[in-house]
Amino acid sequence: MANLLTPNVLRDIYKSETQPVPNLPLPVLQVLAVKKINSTTGNAQERWRVVLSDGSVFIQSMLATQLNPMVSNNEIVKGGLIKLLSYTMNKMKDKKSVHCYPSVLNRG
Repeated sequence: MANLLTPNVLRDIYKSETQPVPNLPLPVLQVLAVKKINSTTGNAQERWRVVLSDGSVFIQSMLATQLNPMVSNNEIVKGGLIKLLSYTMNKMKDKKSVHCYPSVLNRG
């Protein structure tokens, strides 16, 4: 499965000041973890954190809320492969986080 991943792409995304990174192919990544984030407000929409790997490094990411059904329908699962169709890098405090809009390639 590792040969299907886009190697070293997460370093390029993390370090780049421009999104999407110019001349970068749509990355194929493995989902290492999927975790629901507890809201601090009562009526907030459900949020999911996913940990993604390119086979070399991993990064924490927040799934776009409109893709929540992909988690509840078991399309995005631990061990599965996704292709990032779009992403944005956000900085919160001293950490960067990728907000991703994936397409599912393999459910693990």
